[in-house]
Amino acid sequence: MLHGQVIAVVVPAHDEAAHIGAVIASMPAFVDHILVVDDASADATAEIAGACGDARIRLTRHAANLGPGAAIATGYRQALMLGADYIAVMAGDGQMDPDDLRPLVETAIARGGYVKGNRFLHPRARDMPLWRKLGGMAVGGVTTMMTRQAVSDTQCGYTVIDGPSCQRLITHGIWSGYGYPNDILMTLDELGIPVSEAPVRPVFAGQKSGITPARAGPLFAWTLVRLALRHGKLFLAIGVLAFWTACGVKGPPRPVFAPRPPGAETVSASGNAVTRPGETTGEDHK
Repeated sequence: MLHGQVIAVVVPAHDEAAHIGAVIASMPAFVDHILVVDDASADATAEIAGACGDARIRLTRHAANLGPGAAIATGYRQALMLGADYIAVMAGDGQMDPDDLRPLVETAIARGGYVKGNRFLHPRARDMPLWRKLGGMAVGGVTTMMTRQAVSDTQCGYTVIDGPSCQRLITHGIWSGYGYPNDILMTLDELGIPVSEAPVRPVFAGQKSGITPARAGPLFAWTLVRLALRHGKLFLAIGVLAFWTACGVKGPPRPVFAPRPPGAETVSASGNAVTRPGETTGEDHK
């Protein structure tokens, strides 16, 4: 617990066998629940997480790869079931500094709502690859146009949300694939949930991103168009589409929405497998 509050951390992971053990081992002592969601990894991610021996771990396996947003939604539901007051997201790829978790949680306790890490505000912002920094700023600018949320590092996934806000968010639904950070910001704007930022250290220790510079433009262009349409922002969708078409984007790289999960197995620290009603319906993965 931290300041009398129950803290849960959702750890979405897909093929992170090389990093998941270190992520779990670095989890601060004030964290009450570590909710690892293995999004149908092809490697030993789940096995390594389950063998860590930390009594706080609750491991869930998706039967199919649904995307990071879907994994986070699964973790959010479990955190609420466990009575968490504040719920953080710390990805299983080792790119989030555990030392930043406490100030993020304390910012959420002080301000409420949703707190996003901002890598651009940290003194080590120069460690970010240039194409990621420029791309993040561009996508952040468009997202800010779509919402009243003045957030500059929209793509940072290091976040904390309070329990009541989380319940409202997952009731509305979370975008399942890449682009979920932008979707969440749009939803929070619609729900009137406040958003704030806190500096976090950018960590790039040799991990390879699943999104290359050549693929980033088309992927985020079409993601933003679909998000704008989903949230009823037709004119913004047309504007984004026109801009990216002028930049040479020809079409969507692949469907963004993931299929509904056919099943999810949850394993507690004791090793007992539990499948809960409603956990496999996919109602939060819109």
